[in-house]
Amino acid sequence: IRKQGGGLIINISSMISRIATSGSGGYRASKMALEAISDAARLELKKDNIRVITAYPGLTSTNFFNNSIGCNSTQNRTTGGQQPQKVAKKIVNAIKKEPRSIFMGPAALLRGSIAQLFPSIAEKLTIHKKKIHQFLNGRKVANTTQ
Repeated sequence: IRKQGGGLIINISSMISRIATSGSGGYRASKMALEAISDAARLELKKDNIRVITAYPGLTSTNFFNNSIGCNSTQNRTTGGQQPQKVAKKIVNAIKKEPRSIFMGPAALLRGSIAQLFPSIAEKLTIHKKKIHQFLNGRKVANTTQ
């Protein structure tokens, strides 16, 4: 990239780096690390005309969770998320505008901001949303509030 006089790096993080959910500790930590690396690279590579964008897709309708520990093979694509094509289109548009960060998904920026500014409120919202999702999918809801 340096030899060609600069360029653009797009790192795909996740909204999970901004919003904690139960059972996502390892994955969340890896996405937070990617965010930190992106921030440092943005500063270190600026002198070489290398720009860095960090993309934060929210829940996306893919087979991602089929490969997760604890998921059974009968589960289908993640439902309720945005379509992968929509995420790809937003990333392509980011190439043209080169923002520092791009947040994708329903209310992603708002939820991420709430999580950063008011973490206890974000935790309650996440627990409440999980209970609603479980109820709608016919699963028994465990009491997770303290």
